Amino acid sequence: MVRRSGGGITARLAPIFLGLALIACSSPGVSGSTSVTAPDGSATTTTTVNIPSTESDPSITSVPGSTTVPSVPHIDPEIILPEGKGPFPAVVLVHGGGWIAGDPSIMRPLARFLSDQGFMTVNTNYTLSDEQPGFPAAINDVACAVRLAQTHPESDGTVVILGHSAGAHIAAVVALTGNQYGAGCPYQGSGLPDKLVGLAGPYNVERLGFIMIPFFGGGPQVEPDAWFAGNPLNHVSENTNLVTLLLHGDADGIVDIGFSYEFETALTDAGSDVLMEVVEGANHEMLREANVVGDLIVTWLLR
Repeated sequence: MVRRSGGGITARLAPIFLGLALIACSSPGVSGSTSVTAPDGSATTTTTVNIPSTESDPSITSVPGSTTVPSVPHIDPEIILPEGKGPFPAVVLVHGGGWIAGDPSIMRPLARFLSDQGFMTVNTNYTLSDEQPGFPAAINDVACAVRLAQTHPESDGTVVILGHSAGAHIAAVVALTGNQYGAGCPYQGSGLPDKLVGLAGPYNVERLGFIMIPFFGGGPQVEPDAWFAGNPLNHVSENTNLVTLLLHGDADGIVDIGFSYEFETALTDAGSDVLMEVVEGANHEMLREANVVGDLIVTWLLR
């Protein structure tokens, strides 16, 4: 059951860093490796492609039966094309994992659900903070994935960015300031998506404290510019054309639902179109599951 948000921000802050990393390591039951290859002509509802490098030129990757697209380090997306003739609206999916873990397999079931509904999905990797600071590298990576989605020959040019947990934080930064990122990206899109879907996200890094040190490479006293640039709340006035859906479970024991309430208020005050919905009985992990949020997302996208 879903109920409309009622306002207010709770003071509780759960142990996010450890919890998100553990959830990423116990990703949903999807068998097989991260690579997904196109089917061999048999009837399917989608064509799934994890773009591998070609032997002849490792800088070029190919989508079978479609076109060639440049390879970009750290992105290596899984692209799912819906059945039928395009172009299609695109959705870029950004996985969670506490900024230090995770991969696109976490979001693959939701990506497949969205492709069955007629959306081209770009399920992207990004630079993790386990060995180097994630900022701005992760933002550059995801902004580049948005540009890929905007300019892909099977895309109609419209892009939704969808993130879960830590991925929702990264998606929010890109949704508001993506035109400022994408260093080294070979695609010519703007980097700004048309819509944002945030699933159980922490949108105010000031409330996260030491949890964000690996992402920013230091605390707010050491890296004040990075902490400012990487906080979605500081940028709500920079892309007021953004249309946003925020979903959060009221049984989330990892990321306080107050983050979503706070972000909703900030976006609304800035003049953006935003809808916040609370999913009753849903915990943190459930907010990325297609059978929990899939219909809500598609209904909103098609409204």
